[in-house]
Amino acid sequence: EDEKNKSAERFSTYISALMNTDLDDAEEAAEDFIKAYPENYRVYMLHASVMGAQAGESIFSALGYAKKARKSLEKAIEVAPDEIRTYQALFQYHLFVPSIAGGDMDTAKSLVADIAALDPDEGQIAEAKYLLAGDKKEEGISLLKTLMEKPETQVYARYVLGDQYMSDEAYRQAIETLQPLLT
Repeated sequence: EDEKNKSAERFSTYISALMNTDLDDAEEAAEDFIKAYPENYRVYMLHASVMGAQAGESIFSALGYAKKARKSLEKAIEVAPDEIRTYQALFQYHLFVPSIAGGDMDTAKSLVADIAALDPDEGQIAEAKYLLAGDKKEEGISLLKTLMEKPETQVYARYVLGDQYMSDEAYRQAIETLQPLLT
């Protein structure tokens, strides 16, 4: 803590540890991290994680924290427009955060195109996740089954589909889908 000029790695480790003990301290450290490394996209990704954790802990402040998380993810894209993880993180935000807190399915859909432009395989996975989250679950499952046939996407597609089956409490299907990952 006394180190005046923490490396980005030390800052990240420090904040991650604080997230397990004191979210307010983690938030303060994340703000310091942004000041120290404003051109590092990972700074904004970690800040968004802290804000998400804060939102989950505080019903009364959740909306404010969710907005801060979104702004950090948007800033990460601005800082690193060619980094797919920034788009994936903002996509997840819009896909799973309720609309009252800033999530937006239309924005998630547009981010699928951005992800696909950077990596077509990841774009298809994002498309499947979008379909699963919306009212086209069967289309999403079908797409994931197709992606399970491709060597480049088979592991991740199995994981996503298995996770969906777990969420649906279709445990037998989840086991059948995930079992090949063990071998």
